[in-house]
Amino acid sequence: RRKFQVPLETLTKEPDPDVDDEWEVMDEDNQKVALKILKGIESWIDFYPVVTRTSTYKVRPDPADCGKRQFPPVSVPGTYSWLKTADRIVQNARKQYVRTEQWTASDAWDPDLYEAAT
Repeated sequence: RRKFQVPLETLTKEPDPDVDDEWEVMDEDNQKVALKILKGIESWIDFYPVVTRTSTYKVRPDPADCGKRQFPPVSVPGTYSWLKTADRIVQNARKQYVRTEQWTASDAWDPDLYEAAT
C-alpha cells in the first residue's frame, strides 16, 4: 500500500487498495522495519550471552541434551531462556576426554521447535 499504510486492525474483510478509510499509517517503528525490507534486509543478528563449561574425564562421557531447552550450570544475570547448543567431546594426547558444553541465551526459544531437557 502507498505511504506505509496497513489494513485497519478492526477491518473484517479484505481491504480495498482504493479505499483510504480501510487503511492506517504504520507507526514509526514499523515504518523503519518496512524500509529495511524494501532495502532487502530480511534478517539481523541479536547478540545474547553464551555459557561454556569445559570438563576433563578419564572415561568418555555421553553427550546429552544438545538442542534442548535447559538452564546452564551457572547463574547469569537476566531473564533469559536457554538452549544447550553444543556438547563436544575430544580425546587429548594424555588419553583424557575433554568435554565442552555451551548454552545460548535468548528472549525465548520456541517450545514447538526445542523441547525441554528431562
